[in-house]
Amino acid sequence: MTRLRLWLFVFCVIALGVCAPLGLATWLSREFAEQLFRQRVDQFTHRALQRVEAVARDALQAARDADAFSGPPCSQAHLDAMREADLRHRYARQITYLDHDQLLCASSSFPGALRSVEGQSQPWTALPELGGAFRVDAARQPPRAIQFRVGRHVAVVDAQFFIDLVPLDAFIRLGLIDTRTGAVVVAWGDTDIATLRHAWAGQLDGQVRQGRYLDVKASQQVPFAVVAYEPYDEVTGMWRHVLYVSVPVALLVSAVATWLMLRWGRSLRSPRHALLDAVRRKAFFAVYQPVMSLEDGRCVGAEALVRWRLPDGTVVLPDRFIPMAEAVGVIHAITTCVIETVLDNLGPHLAAHPALHVSINLSPDDIRAADTLPALGAALDRAGIRAEQVWIEVTERGFANDAQCQEMIAAFRKAGHPILIDDFGTGYSSLAYLQDLDVDGIKIDRAFVNSMTTDAPSKSVGPHIIGMARALGIRMVAEGIETEAQCQALQERGVQFGQGWLFGKAMPLAEFLAFWERHAAARVHA
Repeated sequence: MTRLRLWLFVFCVIALGVCAPLGLATWLSREFAEQLFRQRVDQFTHRALQRVEAVARDALQAARDADAFSGPPCSQAHLDAMREADLRHRYARQITYLDHDQLLCASSSFPGALRSVEGQSQPWTALPELGGAFRVDAARQPPRAIQFRVGRHVAVVDAQFFIDLVPLDAFIRLGLIDTRTGAVVVAWGDTDIATLRHAWAGQLDGQVRQGRYLDVKASQQVPFAVVAYEPYDEVTGMWRHVLYVSVPVALLVSAVATWLMLRWGRSLRSPRHALLDAVRRKAFFAVYQPVMSLEDGRCVGAEALVRWRLPDGTVVLPDRFIPMAEAVGVIHAITTCVIETVLDNLGPHLAAHPALHVSINLSPDDIRAADTLPALGAALDRAGIRAEQVWIEVTERGFANDAQCQEMIAAFRKAGHPILIDDFGTGYSSLAYLQDLDVDGIKIDRAFVNSMTTDAPSKSVGPHIIGMARALGIRMVAEGIETEAQCQALQERGVQFGQGWLFGKAMPLAEFLAFWERHAAARVHA
């Protein structure tokens, strides 16, 4: 009996020594997975709320800029001022002028553009912290709009802009709630509207209902809240993944394992990690939109445009990730990856055809980086490509009040790279500012191209830009050409180059090279 008890005791100690760390590791892993899951969703919802408040502030500023006009209402100068305020703010769809809630005029002349303003009788809700007021389109039909008012001017914003951000994964869902009524203003595609309403009505932040983890956040600046939910069984997948790492390590030292998992978990939740991981995986690739000679219809080059391919195959457009990359300091790494890709793709063709060029967009961070120009020059030398075949497109931010950027831009020009201002007229500069810029050309924004063949108040802006560019003797590239009428109007005014859907959309390398072969010498249209 004594021996039996001894063996039983040894067995219990060994079992306890083996099972206790495993049990503790299993429990800790489950707790850690739940915390990681909750923090991940919470961080996403917090970013969504920041997006809502940023769009509201931008819309109110657009209305405030328009309301600063002091001339006669609805005069040509007034319409131009509203149009200018509209163009300066990315989220404003249009700006209107009201007199005792009666619509008198607006910045937009497109058919149906005023649907979200005309006939609206619901009262305005004051926004004391932001110095304005707002109301939601009562039509309840897509595309729904939200109006922001300062004085007698109203900025109209598509409701979809408030929740337009990159999802965490394929399962998370997001919606915007009007906290005054509890109604859902806008939501992602197949989001369950009843779940959003129930989560807000019951203030179910951080709770699980019907197998869904709910996250609710209300704004302190505007009467809106964001509600996100994700299937809670996603925690199981996270838990299983954590166990694969934590259980073996827990038998040796659980403290080290816990520290490593926390560190690993924090890195997985950061947008910076996701972008850097995409750079390492070479998930950023280039597509090419043809640049045409408007004089004879030849394809003379292409603009390289970046895309992000997610692991599931989804392709993300640059307006969804470039602002985030600039905010977290990853934009230069992405640009370096794109330049390498473009030169690998087009290098042999550029070397063989000196008249062919490719345009590459650089951010202010890229221009300020000391290694951008030397690395580009070395790559061109290796490939046998001339510097003048690589056009550099810079936004107007690259020239505004930044001496370092201006010095580096001058260095690019000295090295032989043509410098073009991208989307000229929509950012910091005025037309008078153009003569002071040390550039080789401008890209005329699609908004001005579109208005040239319409009766829009801004239809004279495009010809004015063209006239000044011709007087200065710099090259011009018109963006967003979609009709023959636009192409003819630009050609008659002396614009040398153009790009847009009339000629071809952005396309993969093989399609572009085939396009170029067809149009290297022949006219695109009669």
